[in-house]
Amino acid sequence: FDDRPGKVKEQVKKHLSDLHNTLARAYELTVENGELDKNADTQLMAQETFSYILAYHLYKKTLNDNKAKGRFQKSIQLLIERNSTTI
Repeated sequence: FDDRPGKVKEQVKKHLSDLHNTLARAYELTVENGELDKNADTQLMAQETFSYILAYHLYKKTLNDNKAKGRFQKSIQLLIERNSTTI
């Protein structure tokens, strides 16, 4: 539906946009709480997280990769570590 205008595309676009905004807001809250660096790019973090979700789904469900969950968790851990405040 990427190239097809219509209700389905608009609904998918809305759901994906809502997911991105929810992820970005969650990261913004962690910045506000001092858990992430004040310079963390929360929009980029949301995009990276969504990318990891898509990759996890592909590897786990389509490729039946039993190690996909561990790599997904490690990816999220590294993303957070890269953007954490230094103590």
